[in-house]
Amino acid sequence: MVLAIFRYRTTDGLVLVLPESADLLVSWAHIDETVLDLKGGTLRVRFTADYASRQGWLRGARTLVGTWTDRLVMGSGPVAPA
Repeated sequence: MVLAIFRYRTTDGLVLVLPESADLLVSWAHIDETVLDLKGGTLRVRFTADYASRQGWLRGARTLVGTWTDRLVMGSGPVAPA
């Protein structure tokens, strides 16, 4: 079940999209850990216990784990100059 989609990071925090909703900025103060595995294509975000307990959209979860999806499939060959 999709709870959120990672959009991007800012100096203020992470911007997530809640399905059928608007963008949500989660302040870095509410995030304990983030892990992005580019080789494996996974992303994990762990929220502070206090924040997670107050957010209904998290449905009781404290950690979200997802698959990183690429917008473009790139080959491993050399890149031609522009």
